[in-house]
Amino acid sequence: MLALTAVSLYLLAPSLLSIFSSWPELRHLQPAWFALAVAFEALSYLSLWSLQRIALRTRSWFAVGTSQLAAGAAGSIMPGGGAAATALQFRLLVRAGVAPSRVAGGLTAAWAATTATACALPVVAVLATIGGTAAPKGLRQVA
Repeated sequence: MLALTAVSLYLLAPSLLSIFSSWPELRHLQPAWFALAVAFEALSYLSLWSLQRIALRTRSWFAVGTSQLAAGAAGSIMPGGGAAATALQFRLLVRAGVAPSRVAGGLTAAWAATTATACALPVVAVLATIGGTAAPKGLRQVA
């Protein structure tokens, strides 16, 4: 394991050094952009919670929001990642009074909707590029 770690760090060293060397550039970050990024991240969470509330057929923002935040945090540190996080969110929502059948179906539907949307975005972008929609040269090259 130590050898594998050493090889990984050796291979990743150039990327890590370039990332850490750009740290001083954060001084030039304008606070308005940071505030805008935080606002969009908050809207992202609210959108996910709204989708889950609809899928779970519940009115409780608190149960949905806290279960999703706790599950996301736990999934980042527990073995099993997303599967363990979903199991934890299931348990928390059932404890909050949502019927187990609605939790299972609702979490599955919300996952399917977010995954389908994320997978559809590149397809829409490629179709727009092929269709001749005006796009900056850099974006066309990335597509």
